[in-house]
Amino acid sequence: MDIQKVLENLGIEEKEAKVYLALLSLGEATATKLAEKTNLDRTLMYQLTNKLIERGLVSYIIKNNVRYFSAADPETLLKNMQEKEQELQKLLPELKARQ
Repeated sequence: MDIQKVLENLGIEEKEAKVYLALLSLGEATATKLAEKTNLDRTLMYQLTNKLIERGLVSYIIKNNVRYFSAADPETLLKNMQEKEQELQKLLPELKARQ
């Protein structure tokens, strides 16, 4: 099974999925280390990690004025999907009424 493709099917962009998977394997990493691991531009790392932070999939700490990123527990993905499902369940009666 291609984990990256599954993440993309869940709405995570290709490069974001690469970064998230790299962080899962690295544990904690700087933007430079992530760029090396993913073969993506270092300056792009900040955009990608910020998007992942907004989704709750990445966090960071600062050590010696350097950001160290880490991946959230993969169960966060399931929690996010369950929240979306609950929102849709609430909206479903109104959608059916409009049908």
